[in-house]
Amino acid sequence: MRPQPAQAQAMEAVEDIVIAGAGLAGLATARGLHRKGVRSLVLESSLMLRASGFAFTTWTNAFRALDTLGVGDKIQHRTTQVHHK
Repeated sequence: MRPQPAQAQAMEAVEDIVIAGAGLAGLATARGLHRKGVRSLVLESSLMLRASGFAFTTWTNAFRALDTLGVGDKIQHRTTQVHHK
């Protein structure tokens, strides 16, 4: 028995990629894929997302990657730069 067109559409995968974890890496991956037109689904086991309680340390040139994701300016406005003498 061949599936009817409506059934066939319901069987199609909506997402191309499933990402495990809505942490910094998972969300950055989803954002990058979205900008390339690739659909993804982010799965997170925690009941709520937290935006505090962590530090993000990076080198200055990492902002090029953040700029590519479209979040560099937003993050750079909220940073504290540490300079060594």
